[in-house]
Amino acid sequence: MAGRDDWWTKALMIRILLAVLGAIALAASPAHAEVEVRFYSRDLGEVFPHAFFEVEGNGVPKRNYGFSAKTISPAILFGPVRGEIVEVSEAYVAKSRHHFTLTVDTAGYRRLLALVEEWRNRPGRSYDLNKANCVSFVAAAVRLLGLRTNPATRFGGKPKSFLTEVARLNPGLAP
Repeated sequence: MAGRDDWWTKALMIRILLAVLGAIALAASPAHAEVEVRFYSRDLGEVFPHAFFEVEGNGVPKRNYGFSAKTISPAILFGPVRGEIVEVSEAYVAKSRHHFTLTVDTAGYRRLLALVEEWRNRPGRSYDLNKANCVSFVAAAVRLLGLRTNPATRFGGKPKSFLTEVARLNPGLAP
């Protein structure tokens, strides 16, 4: 019987060891990684978008997302046009103003990606200079991540002013 008890003890120890190793691997996996979300603006000019965010973290490659008109033309002044999610170059990011950074968990990151896909898949003329622009997109991301925004903001078309207002409404945001 002593041999059988030793076998059970060893089997139990192996199960415990495997459970501990599994827990360590799960905790270290990218699925549980924290992801940084950095919010930027760019002064108005010829290159769009003027407000966007960048994500990067453990296991998450650096990417950025903004929303813009598919074709920049005078047509955007007269009503809705086709919109698109855009990524900008590292040089563009480097020349942009960084406002603040949030750290989100996996669930927050997945919600953010779902928002990107929602805006990417909007049908028809999804970009509207006054109602659905780069600031609108970033505002949706900010609210999704739990930050306060001013529902009556007068900065819907002013990326820098809007993100400055968000930082003021959410003390403690890290620049």
